[in-house]
Amino acid sequence: PRRRCRRGPAAAVPAAQPIERIDFTVRSDIAGYTYRDYKAVFSVETEGFCYLYSPISSSAMTAYHDGAAYRDKFRTGETYLLSMAVYYPGELELADDFGIYANGQKLSYAQNEYEMVYNPASNQTNLAIRVEVTVTEPQSGGQPGEQDGFFASLLAMLRSFFERLLALFGLK
Repeated sequence: PRRRCRRGPAAAVPAAQPIERIDFTVRSDIAGYTYRDYKAVFSVETEGFCYLYSPISSSAMTAYHDGAAYRDKFRTGETYLLSMAVYYPGELELADDFGIYANGQKLSYAQNEYEMVYNPASNQTNLAIRVEVTVTEPQSGGQPGEQDGFFASLLAMLRSFFERLLALFGLK
C-alpha cells in the first residue's frame, strides 16, 4: 500500500527506551466531512508514526454507521464507528505499562478498540484504533477541527518537549 507520512519521509527511528503510550486525537466536529478527509478527523501525536493509507479505500480511515460501511458526509448528531490506521517504521519496544489513548481515554485491546501487529517483511508496526464519535458542527464556523487542530498540535508539541526534558534528566 502507498504510505503517507505526516512528518516527512519515514525512517526507522531506534527507540532509546520502550514506548509507554501512543496518543491519538480524534475530532468530533466533522460534520460535512467524509472518511477520505482522515487528516481533518484524526492525528497520532506520538513521534515517528505515519498514516497507513489504503489505495483501496483512498484513506487511512474507514467509517461505519449502523453496522455498515459509510461513505457519505458525516451528519451532525449521528454516531459513527471510525477505524483509523497508522504505522511505525520499525518494530516497537513496549514498556510494561504500555497503553494506547484516544483523546486521553485508554483504549482496550480486550474490547477490540485497537490492534497492533509487527510485520517483519515490511519492517513496520501497523496500528489500528476504533473509536465511536457523535458528530458535531465545526466550532469555529470554518473547517472542522481548524482551531482544535492548532491547539491539539501545540499541546502535543509541548507534551513531547517536556517528556524529552524529563527523560534527559532521568525523571521519567
